[in-house]
Amino acid sequence: MDAKFLLIRGTDHVVLGVSWRGLDLVDGPALEAGPDAELTLTFPPQHIAEQVVDDAPPPWYGFYDHLGARLANPSQVTVEITRSALIPLTAEGILEAVRGAKVASAETRIEMPWRLVLSPEAGAGRVTCEHDSSAPGDRAGMWRTSLEGDVVVLRSLDQAAAESPDPNFRPSLAQYQRSQIHRYASATPARCHQLELSSLGGSLSVNSTWPALGWEHLVHLGRDVRVRTVSSCYLYPFGHRVDYLEVTERAYLPWTPSIMALRQTRTIVVTEPVRKRPADPQLARLFPFSEVEIVERIVSGLDPAATTTIPRPGPGHDALAADLARKTAEFAAAEQAAIDALYGPGLTAGDFAPAGIDEVLHIGEIGPDGPIEPIAQVQVWLGLRDDIGYLQELLDGATQQVPLYFWPTRAGGTTPYLFHIRCWGGQGDLHLRMPLMVVFDDQYSEDAALPAFHTVTSTEALVALERAWAAAKAGEVTLPGVPVDLLGEGVATDAHEVIRLNVTGSGYRSSFAPALGPVAASAADAWAAEVRLPAVRALLGDDTRTFLAYSAEFRQLGAATDIALRIVPGSPGVKVDFAGRSSDSGGLIAPQLAADAISRKHGLVQSAAVVAGGFVPSRVMGADATLLGVPLTTLLDDRTSLSAPPAITQALVDGQPPQVRLEWLGVPLKTSAPFVSAGTTLNLSVVHGYGETTTTCSLTAFELHLPATGETLLELGFTSLGFTRRPEREPTLDVGRITAKFTGLLSLLQELQNKVRLGDATPRVTVTPASIVAGFSLPVPSVACGVFALRNIVFAAAVEVPFDGRPVAMTLAFASRANPFNLSVLMFGGGGYLEMTVDSRGLQRLEASLEFGASLTVDFGIASAEVHAMGGIRYLMDAAGVHLTGFLRLGGSVDLLGLISVSVEVRLELTYDIGRNRMVGRASLVIEIDLTFYSDSVQLDSGEWEFIGGGDPARKPSALFAAAPQEPAAETWRRYRAKFAGVTR
Repeated sequence: MDAKFLLIRGTDHVVLGVSWRGLDLVDGPALEAGPDAELTLTFPPQHIAEQVVDDAPPPWYGFYDHLGARLANPSQVTVEITRSALIPLTAEGILEAVRGAKVASAETRIEMPWRLVLSPEAGAGRVTCEHDSSAPGDRAGMWRTSLEGDVVVLRSLDQAAAESPDPNFRPSLAQYQRSQIHRYASATPARCHQLELSSLGGSLSVNSTWPALGWEHLVHLGRDVRVRTVSSCYLYPFGHRVDYLEVTERAYLPWTPSIMALRQTRTIVVTEPVRKRPADPQLARLFPFSEVEIVERIVSGLDPAATTTIPRPGPGHDALAADLARKTAEFAAAEQAAIDALYGPGLTAGDFAPAGIDEVLHIGEIGPDGPIEPIAQVQVWLGLRDDIGYLQELLDGATQQVPLYFWPTRAGGTTPYLFHIRCWGGQGDLHLRMPLMVVFDDQYSEDAALPAFHTVTSTEALVALERAWAAAKAGEVTLPGVPVDLLGEGVATDAHEVIRLNVTGSGYRSSFAPALGPVAASAADAWAAEVRLPAVRALLGDDTRTFLAYSAEFRQLGAATDIALRIVPGSPGVKVDFAGRSSDSGGLIAPQLAADAISRKHGLVQSAAVVAGGFVPSRVMGADATLLGVPLTTLLDDRTSLSAPPAITQALVDGQPPQVRLEWLGVPLKTSAPFVSAGTTLNLSVVHGYGETTTTCSLTAFELHLPATGETLLELGFTSLGFTRRPEREPTLDVGRITAKFTGLLSLLQELQNKVRLGDATPRVTVTPASIVAGFSLPVPSVACGVFALRNIVFAAAVEVPFDGRPVAMTLAFASRANPFNLSVLMFGGGGYLEMTVDSRGLQRLEASLEFGASLTVDFGIASAEVHAMGGIRYLMDAAGVHLTGFLRLGGSVDLLGLISVSVEVRLELTYDIGRNRMVGRASLVIEIDLTFYSDSVQLDSGEWEFIGGGDPARKPSALFAAAPQEPAAETWRRYRAKFAGVTR
């Protein structure tokens, strides 16, 4: 028969439940054992789960001065009773029958520690209960039984209990740790050194190590004394092996009030401090550092691990998940359809708050005749709700939540701990501070319900890790603009000024391997590094940041490819644009290109323009790129691609400023109006950082036929043209021999040019912030013959190379406005000047002036005097329009012994602005007095007076006589008619 009794012996605190199977009650009273007889002792709870704390008390401790605790469930020990054994039905008889009996492991269930249900087994022989069964005397200790054997091990029996949620406090073994212990101890039982049970709690000493978990637990009379767990983990994304230790010890805490509590410390011990670059060549290319070291060997003082779990999918998981997602989408639409059917369109469930959805849809309402049948739309909604609940239950049954990772933090903060990481690369050590994920190294064997699963190598785990890492943006490490060799080849030109790295990870050989940027090249945000480009900063002063990614060619071929890095689409572009600032690119040329890649040989390039063995200019040069003001793309031949694009390279060397070069050498140019090539080649070199900054640009023999369209007026030939700029010096323009040929309407000047032989002159170079000008000035000797005199004849020419994007211009002049030529016959004479400026767009400026009049001079030795009256016209055409001016100059001067002189001149001008249809006048008076020790001049100017066209009425000349006021025409007509009609209005 089966029966249950309570066994109590107060002298030594025995409180046990007793039950049996296969035992018969006989006289005595006693129990007689039959075949397969078993006796079971049920013990009170053997363990108390207590709240673990850190050094500081919880914030509420002063008001609620006790910590949380939970009792374990009762435990039971079942022993086998020998057949025909007779057991007196007394406390001593029961305890004597159990002493030395073999423990039936299958029926024994001991919950110690909390929610871990264990059963003792013997490696050899059997487990027995050993205790004192006799009644004690006056002095007695507390009764206890010890489960002993040759090698006692504990097997975990109850998965559901182990995976039950934690209480509302943190126990010494968290849920994920109990789950791990159960999984390992159910297959390979834990080694036990002591296991005692009593009415006041059990005592336990267990110490066991499995492949990915170590567990040490010491319990005395139901209270934890020391708990230590060691979890084997990896640091994501670098893959270093670490051990995560949690040590819980009972300690005295001097709080108010003081307490002996369980204090827990958490530590990460780095067991693999250095990892080498992956052997896989494709992965190795994506991470340019040959080794990575975790500098800290021990990281202590960590907060409790906030573990993130992942569902371990079982068979049919994907199909169930897809069906659940479809039903959930239909459920939302069905809810809205039901609301529309009941209340009309335009309302949602939120409009009925705080009413619940069941109330809104009238579910379960009772009418006069009983329950009200829901309408069809509501019935559809109810059916979908039931389906979703059923599918969710199936899905929960087809998965198992597995601990995957946690972010280590300190001091109760939410910010992950920043590890100190040393990366060794081509530029030496690079030290980083960045968070890392601690990933558990757990392997789950295949069972009847679920397939094998590994938290480090399974696809689902790797995807979850990559998503969590990307969501936290933990791999975006900020740097202070340090040089980093992004290719890891040790070449100086492969180094870039990095301000941010994007470190990611991927699975590799049962661990992880780092990379810069996502390993999947198709990722939309696949950027490896955010950089500044010293080349662009040095050449253009632009410090724009941009994002780089490894090119597909480099991923496949490695260093054998030239274009290894590409600028990520959508990131701030890199535009090398010298338009408007050609002084930085050699004065003569203003290149312009939009780079989308970085070539190892040529630096910043447009990848579409770089073809096998050549370079297609039209695919990279912008429309504003010019040479001497001529569009550069028209001077470069696409049919025979150039050997190389402009090379914009940089080299970052420790202790030195960035070394930047812009070079384009031996570039052949073709004819494109107004530029005429005579086998012309271009050489451009800009060097920054090699001790000094030097800019040089030169062109060999070429001609300019001006203007570029229409009839050619001027053909200028240059044997060479060179621009040079060095630090702390004015730029220089080296102009070779120049030949000028006037054609068309200017042919009449050709003979004059032949006489002055312009090419033999030495240029005078003038530098301004806007341009550099090389000018020639050739005076022609004065001619005098009797009453005829011709003087002040100067022929001038100048070549202007602008820095602001304007084309190169040529200016020719015969005399000048400041110093016109003079022709006189007796007392009559005149003069004038002619200036013209031509560039590739045509004639830009033409100014000519001629004047005629009379001049009379008398000289008496000690005194001389002069009077003159001149009149003339001046024609000016420039960007402001066309102006025609007529002028009259009247004046004279007196000189006495060269000591005293007085001069007076009056100038009257009348100018017509053709473009604005405007005529203005101006008058000026200049008086100059020069005494021996004093000189002064006075100038009176009327300003402009407008005679024709719009303008400020205040500037119009006043009429000499006021005009009669004008009456309105209608009023005048009325007055006229009234006089004849005799009617006054």
